Amino acid sequence: MGRTGSIRLFHIGGIAVDLHWTFFLIILAGGWQGWLWYGTWLGIAQAIAVIVLLFASTLLHEVGHTLQARALGLTARRIVLLPIGGLAQLETPPTQPGQELLVALAGPWVNLGAAVILGVAIFFVWGLVPGDWAVQITLSIFSPPTLLALALYTLAANMMLFAFNMLPAFPMDGGRILRAGLAMATDYELATRVASWLGRVLSLLLLVLAFFGWPPLNIPPNPLLAIVTPIIYFGAQYEERYVRRQRALVRLEARDLCQSPDESLSPWQNLSDKLVRHLFRLERPLPVVVEGRLVGLLGYQDIRRNLKGLPEPVTVAHVMQSEFPSIQSHETLWVTLQEMNAARLDVMPVVDQGQFKGLILRDNLNFAWRYTNRAEANTRDVQPHSERMS
Repeated sequence: MGRTGSIRLFHIGGIAVDLHWTFFLIILAGGWQGWLWYGTWLGIAQAIAVIVLLFASTLLHEVGHTLQARALGLTARRIVLLPIGGLAQLETPPTQPGQELLVALAGPWVNLGAAVILGVAIFFVWGLVPGDWAVQITLSIFSPPTLLALALYTLAANMMLFAFNMLPAFPMDGGRILRAGLAMATDYELATRVASWLGRVLSLLLLVLAFFGWPPLNIPPNPLLAIVTPIIYFGAQYEERYVRRQRALVRLEARDLCQSPDESLSPWQNLSDKLVRHLFRLERPLPVVVEGRLVGLLGYQDIRRNLKGLPEPVTVAHVMQSEFPSIQSHETLWVTLQEMNAARLDVMPVVDQGQFKGLILRDNLNFAWRYTNRAEANTRDVQPHSERMS
């Protein structure tokens, strides 16, 4: 099991597919529900099959995203199937509105295509036209499990995935489609703010529908919508914050934040108790340097991980990290943050032409983006006053 609580299932076209461990709890809950509903082993099997097919439909959705991203020259890292849906992780996210539009559209349209294929199959095999589908699904709930019911459930799942993901709100694909469309005519950050605002408004409307429905259109209350509301509301907030941070950090370079360390270590230095206590209090790694070249990083966790079984005397070289990423001075702080996250590091070495220049701390990155964000907000507040005075 991975560090994120997921299990590697297989690869599709070189893209890893992981399943979160909570999927098995959903399987158990679904099987129990099938037993309560039908009271037979066949009912349990159908309930589990419905859940598996729903996850398969979600996987199709995410594969659509990743294949479209790959067609545009973007690199996909993996697909994670979660209880609330799927997540396609791209190493190189879209940088142009047109790219984001195509990648966002691909997932829902794959589900729509799957629904059309299932609908055609249901018509030719069982002779059911679309007008009969809803009635047949309702009847199947109170009837013994059948292959037709399974096909109808899968069709309904794909239609719901299409409709839900086309809602114009983050974190659904519809929010990204809206943002991409707006970004073609205006600034990307402004487009994100508008799409985020609309997403929050939509979440509040869904909350009203959850408890009161919409009597003029005969829409009854649906408490399940209340579960979706916080996902949309906070997803919209997160996306806006993410883009603001990205835009703030992409304007700054590593040299703007790089700090020459006050102390460094030698690989031949003995690992004394005093050094171990110092690293424990420091709570961050120290650079290991030889003639201006960075050869390692050493933190307290490295000592805990690598010290067991080593003969005395133990030196820094025995327990230090010897493999780690680094960046150059001209690279942006956004690239720095991405490298930190990928390597799960709280520090990032800056190296130019083999020479160690210093470290960038995660805390300093967070401070830099908050400071830049406040400075921009102050500029927006001051600008209208200066215009009125002139």
